[in-house]
Parts: sequence; structure tokens; C-alpha cells
Amino acid sequence: MQPALIGRYQIELELGRGGMSTVYLAHDPLFDRQVAIKLLPHELLHQPTYRQRFDQEAKILAALDHRAIVPVYDIGEEDAQPYVVMRYMTGGSLSEQIKQGVIEPKEAARILIRLAMALHEVHSHQILHRDLKPSNILFDQWNEPFLSDFGTAKSSLEEQPMTQTGMAVGTPAYMSPEQIQGAASLDHRGDIYAMGIILYEMLCGHHPYGSDTPIAVAIKHVTEPLPPLLETNPNLPPIFETIINKATEKNPDQRYQSAIELAEALQRIISPGATMEVAAMPALETAAASSPGEAAPDRPAQINAPTAGGLPGKLWLPAAGLALLLILYFGGSYFKNQQATKPTAAAATAALQVVAQATATLPPIKAAAAAAEVPAAAPVSTASPTAPATATSTPTPTAMPLPTSTPPPTATE
Repeated sequence: MQPALIGRYQIELELGRGGMSTVYLAHDPLFDRQVAIKLLPHELLHQPTYRQRFDQEAKILAALDHRAIVPVYDIGEEDAQPYVVMRYMTGGSLSEQIKQGVIEPKEAARILIRLAMALHEVHSHQILHRDLKPSNILFDQWNEPFLSDFGTAKSSLEEQPMTQTGMAVGTPAYMSPEQIQGAASLDHRGDIYAMGIILYEMLCGHHPYGSDTPIAVAIKHVTEPLPPLLETNPNLPPIFETIINKATEKNPDQRYQSAIELAEALQRIISPGATMEVAAMPALETAAASSPGEAAPDRPAQINAPTAGGLPGKLWLPAAGLALLLILYFGGSYFKNQQATKPTAAAATAALQVVAQATATLPPIKAAAAAAEVPAAAPVSTASPTAPATATSTPTPTAMPLPTSTPPPTATE
């Protein structure tokens, strides 16, 4: 039975029901806005593992702060049932977009870049998502993607593991080979594998491994190579096949070793030769600055503009001083010797020539020195310093989160 209230939130309708929670659309009377509420059902309260997972998801969401992770507004408990209040996402899920047709390559790259940067933030907190899939990627009203549903996430800092060694947790269609096999050494590269499968599905409109049962799909992940991308969609740039194949290598050591590496590879498709500017990702900026042949994304070198008289703005003062000293010198000589001889026009002309020669010997402009400080290969950016780096920047929204309900992840725990 649908509750009328959860805390102060007025329940409007049920959005979905999964294996570990029920999601409702609700109205927050305090801020007069819609929110999504994820609630642990009564029937699961007696199972300690579900309560532990729900509590851990709330802690993980509260610890994460990134523009591409669904934000949490409130955490509470109602009638012994824990709940999490999140922003309501009005743009639907990635799985719904894929059902509408193949996603254009550059748009797919844009979506994956934003998600990869969010995933890097997750991994930097020593957290593995373990259930990345199109239905867990939600969009706001500006079509910006967000990671959601950390119900099966694993933190390396958890006091007591909730998954036994040899047990698999996640959705088989997007699980890495080592995750399917229940490897004890599962790490963040399993999430990168899932991102590669998601990218394949976005570009082709269907999952790479077609099968009727989750077990059959899981076996293919472990034993079969990925079907060639360009055979399915020959109109794609070949670089996409290279990126997907590397992200989905069976051996984790041969994949991209971080989500940022994946993001950088995709960024080169959108803006060849450009560096990524990610204020929330210092690791990415460091990598970009240290890459051979690429300039760090610093401000362009400042070159003093010439003044109206032809001298650099900061050189007129010493030039004027030198001219004044010369004038005083010749002027003093004139007054000292005015009784003896009067200065001729030639002498005055010679004095002015000395001043002109003195100022001419000053460096005309520091352009050459400044040019030497700027690597020749570094293009000068024409973008405004205050403009957003890419389309990944999101305007401040006024709506709220909605983690769509997902089918229960296949987990044998």
C-alpha cells in the first residue's frame, strides 16, 4: 500500500520498484518542489544485509559531491523504514534514449566524458559502483547525464564486507569477467569495463552480447570477444572501436587504468588536440600538464601592448627618466657656458639625437621574450576565460533527483 507521507514529504505516486527499494515521487512542502524518495520496503527490514546495503548507499551518496552524481537532499527514517530523498530527474534514463534509436557519436562521447569524470570522483573515494548500466544513468531537464543507484556499491573502507568471496553482485549484461567470476581482487577497472559496454550499446542501439538468459550473457563476457563495432555500424569513426575494445579487454591490466584515461580518449574525438579542463578533477589537470607535446591549460602568456608612442607600456618610465637626465645635463652645460658661447642649432639637434638614440636602444617590446616562454605547439585559446569548458557544465537546476527503479541486480549473496 502506498504511504501518504514519508517524513514531511507528500507522496504523489510510485515511480518504480526494484529488488532492494521502492522509489516514489513526492512533494516537499518546505521548499515547494518535487523530489524522489527511495524507501526500504517493510518486507526487507528483517534481512540485515538489505538494511546494511541501504544504510551504506546513503553514506556513500552523502560523501560524494560531483555535478554528474544525483544529489541527496535528505536522509531519514519513517516507521522503522530508512529513506533517502534525492533530486527528481525529469529527463528519463539512458536506456529510454537508446530505445529511441542510435545515439550520435559525438553526443555519445559527450555523455560518457561527463559520466567518466563522475566515476573518477567515485573511485577517488575508494568506492566501486558495480552496477553501471543505462537504466542507472539519468538525465535532467537540460539533457545532462547523472550517475545514480549506488545500492550495490562497495567501499574499500567498509568495516565488514557484505559480499562473500566467490559471489557475484551486479547486472550480468554489464559485469566485467572478473566481477562475474567473483574475484576477490575486483577493483575500479570493472566499472571501466561496464562503461565500454554502455558506449557500445549507445552507438549500435543494442547490447553486444545477444542472449535470452543472464547466465548466457555472463558466459559470453568471460569467454567471447566483443563483436566488431564497425560490422554493426560501419558509419562510425574507427577510433570508437579502438576505445571500446581497450575499455572492454578481458584482462584488467590491458584496459584504461582510470576513468580519466577513458574520458581523455573520448575528448580527443570531440576536440582533437584540446586539453580537458576539469576543476573538480586535479588528477586530470596534472595528467594533462605532464603529457608530452601538450601544453598545460594555463592562461596564455601576457605580452605588454605598445603604447601610442611605440614603446611597451612598462618601458616608458625608464625612457623618460633617461631623456630627462640628458636634457638636464645639456641644459646645465648651456647655463654654465652661456656667457662664453651660445649653443648652436647643431648642438641642440645633437642633444635630441642622443635622446632618440638612447630610447631606441631600449627593447622595443617583450614579444620575442614572451614568445620564447610559450611553447610553439601550444595554440592560443580564443575562448573567454569565464566561459564554460564544455557542454558538460550544468546550469543550476530547480528540479530534483530521481533514481529510476531498476530490476534487482543479479547477486548471489
